[in-house]
Amino acid sequence: MPQAVIFDAFGTLLRINGGGHPYGQLMKIGKMNGRKPRPNDSSILMRLPLTLTQVAKHLEIPAHPADLRFLEMELAQEIAAVEPYPDGLAAIQLLQSKKVRVGVCLCVQLRAWLHTTGSSDIRMDLQATWHSPG
Repeated sequence: MPQAVIFDAFGTLLRINGGGHPYGQLMKIGKMNGRKPRPNDSSILMRLPLTLTQVAKHLEIPAHPADLRFLEMELAQEIAAVEPYPDGLAAIQLLQSKKVRVGVCLCVQLRAWLHTTGSSDIRMDLQATWHSPG
């Protein structure tokens, strides 16, 4: 029996219904306005707790305020439509009943954590309680 299991939140435990990908749309607006994608863009999007308007400012994406309002509204609707998969909670409860530690993260957070710990093996024996990196 494993000592710990880490679930990726979206696509495993939670379902995004009809997502319009507002962050991706913001990046396309930037590209259409001459901003070239940078290697750390996706890391910034996933790591920093910023609104889309704040992301546009932080990444220097020239976007019209009306476009930003639309994307913010779309994101709010997307978040409101997130649903748990019916068997996700049962799976977590079953694991916990067997004394297996359970962590939930975003896939990008997991990759960052594995990188910072120097591990490339997801089947590693986890001894610490999961926490969100940096």
